Amino acid sequence: MSRHRCVLLAVLATAAALKQCTVFGGSGFVGRAVCQTLAARGVSVTSVSRSGRPTDAEPWMDKVTWTAADATTDGAAVAAALQGAGACVSCVGGFTDAKASPTGTGDIPIFFATYSPQDQADYRAKNGLPNEAIAKAAKEAGVGRYVLLGVAEDAENGLAGGIPGYFEGKADALTAAVQNFGADAVVVCPHEVAEPDSKRIKAVDNAFARFARDANRVVGGAGYRGEDLIMKLSLTPPSAVDDVAAVVANAACSDLDIAASTRTTRRVLLDTSDGIRTLDESREYNVEAKFVDGTDAIKAALAYKL
Repeated sequence: MSRHRCVLLAVLATAAALKQCTVFGGSGFVGRAVCQTLAARGVSVTSVSRSGRPTDAEPWMDKVTWTAADATTDGAAVAAALQGAGACVSCVGGFTDAKASPTGTGDIPIFFATYSPQDQADYRAKNGLPNEAIAKAAKEAGVGRYVLLGVAEDAENGLAGGIPGYFEGKADALTAAVQNFGADAVVVCPHEVAEPDSKRIKAVDNAFARFARDANRVVGGAGYRGEDLIMKLSLTPPSAVDDVAAVVANAACSDLDIAASTRTTRRVLLDTSDGIRTLDESREYNVEAKFVDGTDAIKAALAYKL
């Protein structure tokens, strides 16, 4: 038997080994796509979200068990949903109601989020607290694999000063994933997610935008301030939601060869007691996990073949 066939059979056996997966935030933009992708692969999927089953009806939804629960308060329901799961995926996060999410609309979040102290506190709570509870519950349930939908390092470094609460919450979620699952935690990190036919993708997925990104990198490398991250983000195509879902599903099935790497994460040290501290008050620390960080890495993971 050839080496390539042996490896392929091993991958298929690993993927088939995942019988059951619990997806938190499964009724959201990315979560729905993850549930649909896993269900199409024959995985028994349980979705946990505050809203439960989506209101629109699609045939694939009948293959998913939809649970309405809040991860921060409904501990018993969360534990029950995780029972027997071989993998846990968390797509929980976003902004307060009626605010745009970078993992939900395809828009860069800083243009739509507000800067008020109350909203910043809400952003942190919405992104951090439920994910801390999910990671802890998954570990206690004996789940073997944990996949977190995070946010790209470039977005964190370029936008954290504008919406510190959101990125503080994402940092809390990342910290909880690593505390409970160590460097084996898989963190898929788009900077922006959009529908596959999004005009935003088409607008920057072309030769001119690639030239401008390259020029920005070269100019930044020659200067002392480095690459302009805002420009880089605006010229980088969002990840299509189907691509993100496929990578997340592959990670849940252990169908990706991802090496652990170290990422420098910036915390803004958010304090809303008297306004908001600026980025000058931030500190950085290193986190080791299995990162799929940014549009290019997601594309590479999607194209990965053994």
